[in-house]
Amino acid sequence: MTLFEMGTCSRCGGTGKYSWNAKHGTMCFKCLGKGKIYTKKGQAALEFYQKSLMKNIEDVEVGNFMWEKGGWQEITKISKIEEIDNGWHFEFKNCRGFKIVFSDNLKIKVVANENERKELIEKAIEYQNSLTKKGA
Repeated sequence: MTLFEMGTCSRCGGTGKYSWNAKHGTMCFKCLGKGKIYTKKGQAALEFYQKSLMKNIEDVEVGNFMWEKGGWQEITKISKIEEIDNGWHFEFKNCRGFKIVFSDNLKIKVVANENERKELIEKAIEYQNSLTKKGA
């Protein structure tokens, strides 16, 4: 599912294939073999959406969802690591493992819930629709 405007890759003409090499075969590196890339409007909307997901690490709460391991994971525990300067420890529901982040002024991708994520997507699509073809 594509959230933001995309167009045909100008390098491969939408085939996803370009010149051959031994390591990657014929994969087009501009579109990573997908045949489509974000238009300028789509790229601007994607960046708008990505920025809207970012929260200061101090504002993250248990129950929020953090982008980790290729999906949204519910945070079940947050603790400051006193032994490590500026260290934070996150644990996730239904997910093996944890994440350790080192910084006090770090921003991370977090949403409170699925409704907030959908609202942010809607705002980014509205932003995309307000842009000119050149993404401005």
